[in-house]
Amino acid sequence: MPKILKQLTLTYFTCMILCHVAAQQSTIIAGDSLFALGRYSEALDQYNQVHDDVDTYKKIARVYTTMGNPDLAISSYEKALLITPEDDQTRFELGKLLLRSNQPLQALTIFKNLQANNSQVATYHYYLAESQDILNQTDSAIINYSQALKLQPAYRAARIESISNFIKTRQSFKAIATAQEGLQQNPDDIKINSLLGQAYYNAKLYDKAIEVFNKLFELGNDTEFNRKTLGLSYLGDAQWQQAADSFKIYIDQYEEGNALIWFQLARAYYRLKEYDKAVDAMENSILYKRPAIDQEYLQLSSIWAQKGDLKKAFNYIKLASQEAPEDEIIAYQLVLAADNYFKDKETIIQYYERFVQRFGTDSDYGESAAARLSDLKKEQFMSPQD
Repeated sequence: MPKILKQLTLTYFTCMILCHVAAQQSTIIAGDSLFALGRYSEALDQYNQVHDDVDTYKKIARVYTTMGNPDLAISSYEKALLITPEDDQTRFELGKLLLRSNQPLQALTIFKNLQANNSQVATYHYYLAESQDILNQTDSAIINYSQALKLQPAYRAARIESISNFIKTRQSFKAIATAQEGLQQNPDDIKINSLLGQAYYNAKLYDKAIEVFNKLFELGNDTEFNRKTLGLSYLGDAQWQQAADSFKIYIDQYEEGNALIWFQLARAYYRLKEYDKAVDAMENSILYKRPAIDQEYLQLSSIWAQKGDLKKAFNYIKLASQEAPEDEIIAYQLVLAADNYFKDKETIIQYYERFVQRFGTDSDYGESAAARLSDLKKEQFMSPQD
């Protein structure tokens, strides 16, 4: 009997374990199905019924990551690592999440360990470089980006970051060589072509830069940066008319108020001996480069008016009007300041006449200005003549 009882007990516990495993498996499958349907909270409810399971902790982390809760996802990965601390996949996912969560120092430690233990995995070198890049460890980042490319030449993301860092550290010819290698795989790669054009420009190989940027335009990549750098490349290559044309397109399409581009356009016109256009362009450069301070002058005028110094109040509002000659409100305030400051009606009348002539009687303050002008003329007519 004891032997039979022992066998029955063993069978019972085996059945219990199998039933428990089956129930857990069923719960996990239900969670997976809910996750696939985007029902994340319900998926979490299922997963949380399973305890101390590495795969389930990783599934929970995946749900939290998808829901935009990185802290809870990190916590779940860390629970998984307490059970299997040498699980490279879990450490890799945790490292990437730390990197995305602006915790590059913690990510750096993870990727250093992964790279040390698996030096032939290009992706580990890439993410180690990403961590170093964020921490401004540029030289180390360049080494690891290059190692990732050596292990996997088709690793486009590593190539782009490698080129970008060469450009940032003024290693233009290394940037050019790395970009050219990438373009052998895909000659029409817009990002790599753009970086190549920038590297050529930095190396003062302007004819090469022009060729690349024009190719980018043919590929439909007419961006602000490309258009501006093309114009500067034409200027560096002494192609004055093409430089002027490019700068005009930039001003029309992208940024009218760029003082530097107006300055470069003036240089191109000067070389073309189109001096009137050069003057206009240089005046625009000055206009856009000089900060507008009309509001500061306006405030100073108000302060002096409150202090009772009408002369200084008038002078500052006049400066404000010079800063913003098209501003009707400031122009009208100048007229009012003149009305308060000057005693001579003829002088005051001139200010009102200039305002009405410039802005018209249908403008916001035109009717008031015209009415006051009429009154002043009547007063002038009625006043005794000397």
